[in-house]
Amino acid sequence: MGLQATFIALHLICFILNIPPLIWHSMCKNIPAITLLVYLEVMMINGLVGAIVWGGQGYFSAWDGKGWCDIMIRFQLAVSVGISSTISCISFNLLMIFLTNRMTTFWFGNKWIKPTTEIFFSIIFPFIISGISYFAQSSRYVINQFSGCSVILTTESISILVFYVWIFFWCFVGLVISLTTLVLYYLKRKAAKEILVCTNSGLSVRRFIRLLSYCILVIIAAIVFSAIIGSNLNIKPHSFYDKDVIHNSSWGFIFKVPHVDTVDTNKWVLIAISLVSFFLFGIGEDAKIMYVSILNKLPFGEFVINKCEFIKEKIGSLLGNSIISDEAKYIGKFWSSGDGDDYSDTKDEESSIEMCTFKKDECLTAFSDGGFSFKDDFKEFDVTNSPTTLRTVGTSRDSLFRHDEHLQAELLEAERQLKDDDKEGSNKDIDDDEFKYLYY
Repeated sequence: MGLQATFIALHLICFILNIPPLIWHSMCKNIPAITLLVYLEVMMINGLVGAIVWGGQGYFSAWDGKGWCDIMIRFQLAVSVGISSTISCISFNLLMIFLTNRMTTFWFGNKWIKPTTEIFFSIIFPFIISGISYFAQSSRYVINQFSGCSVILTTESISILVFYVWIFFWCFVGLVISLTTLVLYYLKRKAAKEILVCTNSGLSVRRFIRLLSYCILVIIAAIVFSAIIGSNLNIKPHSFYDKDVIHNSSWGFIFKVPHVDTVDTNKWVLIAISLVSFFLFGIGEDAKIMYVSILNKLPFGEFVINKCEFIKEKIGSLLGNSIISDEAKYIGKFWSSGDGDDYSDTKDEESSIEMCTFKKDECLTAFSDGGFSFKDDFKEFDVTNSPTTLRTVGTSRDSLFRHDEHLQAELLEAERQLKDDDKEGSNKDIDDDEFKYLYY
C-alpha cells in the first residue's frame, strides 16, 4: 500500500506541476516544448491509472485493460523516442538563433519550414516509430503491478532497428546540438541580448538560459534512461525477424506480472523531467505574471491579488523600502517596465529595487562591448545603431536628477520664466512654488 500511495501521489503532483509550464509554452507557441509537456501529462495519467487499478494485491484479478492499454502502449513507445527528439528540436531552435547567418534568416523567416519540421520530428516521427514497433512486440501488452500497461519487445534483432536505435540516435543528436549551442552562447555572450532581439525569437537572455538548461537536463535524463535500456538488452545475435516466433498463438493473451524495479525506470525519468519543468518554468517572473493574468479572469481573483499586494507592501515597509523616494521608485519602474528582461540589464523585482541614472556615455549597445556586428548575410536584422536600456547604478535621492544636465537646465529656465512673469504682474495670485510643482 505504501508504494501504491507513493506512485499515486507523485503522478498526481507531477500532473498538476506540469500545467503552468504547459500554459506558459502554449502562450509562447513553442511547439516542441508543448508536445513534450503533453507527453508528460499523458504518461502521468497513465501512471496514475496504473497505480490505482493495478497497484493493490488483487491486481491479478483486476481489469484486463483492453482498449486503454492498447492506446497507452503506443504512447509509451512514442514518448520513449519523442522525449529526446522534441528536446533536439528545442535545442536546434536555440542553435539557429546564435548561428547568426543565412541559416538563421531562413529558419526564422520562412513561414512553414520551422513549424512543419518541429511537428514532424516531435509528433509524427515518434508515432511512426511507435507504429512500426508492432513488428517487434512479442505480446499484445502485459500488465505490471503498480505500473499497469507495459509493452514487451522481442529479443530478435528487429527490435533494435525499429525502436532502440532511435532512442540512442536522438539522445546523441540532442547532446551534440545542446553542447554546440552552449559553446556558441559563451562565445557571443556579450552580444546575446541584441541577437535575441534581432531574430525576433521572443526570448530574453534569462529565458534562453532557462530553455538551454532545460534541454541539457532532459538530455542527461534521456541518456541515463537509454544507458539502462542498453544494459538490459538481450538480443539474439543471429536472428533478425521471425514472424511465427514473435506473433505466435499466445500473442493476444494478457499477462499480469508482479512488480519489477527495472520496469519503473521510465516512470522515474518522467517524474524527474516533470519536476525540472516546473522549477525552470513554473516559479519565475514570467510564471508570476501568468498567474496574475489567470487570477484576474477568475471570480474573486482581483480580491486575492489586492490582498497579496497589500501583504507585499507591508513586508516592504518593514524591510525599509519606505526610505526610497517616490520619484526614484516610479522612475525605476519606468526603466524596468515593458518586456522586462528582454531589453533591460536591471534585476528582477524578486531582488532589491535598484535605481538608474542617465549618462550618455553608458548608453552603449552590446555590439560595441563585444566587438560583434552582423554581416551582409544577416543585414535585414541589423540593429547595430539601436540603443539598449540604460545601465543600472546605485543612487541616492539627491543625486537622482543631478547628472541630467538637460533636466536641470529646463528647471532653471522654468524658474526664470516664473520670475519674469511675476515681475510683469501676471498670475500674481498663484505662488511660485505651486507653478514649479506643476511644471515639474
